Formats: sequence, structure tokens, C-alpha cells
Amino acid sequence: MSMSAGSVVYSKSIRCPSCGLLASGYLQVRGDGTLESSCSRCGATILQPASADLVAQMPPQPYHVHTRHDHRQSRYPGLYSQPKEQPRLDLGNLARLAYAPTRALTSIYRSSDLRWAMVLVLVFAVVYSAASAIVTAETYDVVGMDHVGWPEAIALGALELLVAVASFLIFALVSSIVASEMFGGRGARGPTVTLTGYCFPWFVIVSIVLMAIFTAGFSGLELNQAEHWSSDEIERAFVWGAMLVAGAILGLLWLLVLVAKAIGVANDVSTGEAALSAVVGAIVAGLVSFAMGAVVRLPIGLSF
Repeated sequence: MSMSAGSVVYSKSIRCPSCGLLASGYLQVRGDGTLESSCSRCGATILQPASADLVAQMPPQPYHVHTRHDHRQSRYPGLYSQPKEQPRLDLGNLARLAYAPTRALTSIYRSSDLRWAMVLVLVFAVVYSAASAIVTAETYDVVGMDHVGWPEAIALGALELLVAVASFLIFALVSSIVASEMFGGRGARGPTVTLTGYCFPWFVIVSIVLMAIFTAGFSGLELNQAEHWSSDEIERAFVWGAMLVAGAILGLLWLLVLVAKAIGVANDVSTGEAALSAVVGAIVAGLVSFAMGAVVRLPIGLSF
């Protein structure tokens, strides 16, 4: 049978130029003799030339010719089929995340990989653990508790590091799964971890800023003695408390937008769909980190 328009050919090897999925199936013969299909994973159009080993046949029953209307259009056309650069630590786009997240994340998708992202996560997890340990020591003074010893402080820092890294990985993987299963995303686990990994330093920076606001505002005040505060101390606590709440709300909203952009670029879903995926991922990661903290603290004798 000649390669006439409307006939189909069966190929054991059809590779999607967008997401890289390799599958077998039917391609439809177009009027110009080229073959067309669509990816079952991401919906991208697949075009390839006809080869001599393919035989045209009438479409089998049942057979559905996929069209562009069967799938959502990619929100980042061409991104997933572009060749990637030699992986590197992309500090320029890490800074650009603060003011141009979409541009930065699409560049990071091509310029970096999972290994460099995990380097960032580990380095900033150590920074976060150290800052948290310092603020925790200050908090003991504020709430009128005795200081912990050095062995307990070191154990606390190690625990914070373990929980921070585990929580990040759980958050990224669950968010990717939700984006794929609920919203038809690409389900790209590695790119999701990579792009959210580049967001992690900004989470640490926001956390340190909030810790600094708390320390500056409440240092020298004993929260368990609030009924004995002077009018100046009450006014100081009110002002700094309001700043802390406002900073926390704005910081969390900004971080949600940032990670939603990262999940959206990695999985080719909208920012709204990615934000919902991020919320589910954060809930699961929070529950797991709470459970990890409860289990690990008991053997090392820490209580809060």
C-alpha cells in the first residue's frame, strides 16, 4: 500500500522530542508524506520522515487519531526538546530568581542538574541548621529556659540538617507526583528536585530574616513574664510582633509563588496547578518531618 494521506504506519520506536518518551504505536501519514503522532505523556506533536521499513495500512479499529485538541498546549514550547548545556552551578540565575523567576528557572532547566542542586541544598541546609541553633539558644533566654549543653546543641544541629534535607526531598517528589497525577504534568522527578533545589537557598534566606526580626525584637524580653512588662516593653513587643507576622506572611506567599514556578517549569503545568501541588507536598513533608523529629529526639534526650 502506498503512503497515502489517511493511512497509518506502525513503528516500534517513536520518540517524543519534547519529553523524551520512547514508545511504540501508530503514526498517521500526512499529505506531504511525513508521519505524525502525538505524545501520550505530554501531548507534543511528533513528526518524523517515512522510512523504507514502514508499511502503510488502513487504521485499525478502534483507532483514534490524536490531535492538538486532545492535549493541553505546552506552557513552555520548545524548552524540553532543547539540548542541555554542560551542567554547572548557575549562581547568576540563582540570584535572578528573586526578580525574574520564570526566566531564571527556564535557564536553570538547561544549565544545571540534580547534583548541583543538591550541593546547594546541603550547603544551605547547614547554614539553616547553624542559624536555627543560634536562635534556639536565644529563645531559651526569651522564654526563661535553661541552656542546653554543647553535646545536645550539636545533636540538635544534626537533627535540623537531617530533617531539612529529608523534608525538601519529600516536598519536591510529592509535588511532582501530584502535578503529574492530578494535573497531567510531565512527572519529571529529577527536574523538579533540581529547580526546587535552586529555590531552597531563598527559603533559608527568608527564614534567617524572620529569625533576625524575632531576635532583634524580643531579645531581652522574657515571654513567660509578660504580665510584668513595662508599657515600653509591651509597645516594643507589639511593633516587632506585627513586623514578624507581616514578614512571615509576605515571605511565605513569595516562596509559594517561587516554588510553584519551579514545579510548573519542571512539569509543564500552570502556576496555579503547581501551587496546589506545592501545598500538598508541603503538608506531606511537614507531617513526615514532624514524625522524624519526634522519633529522633527521643534517643538523644532532647525535649521541647
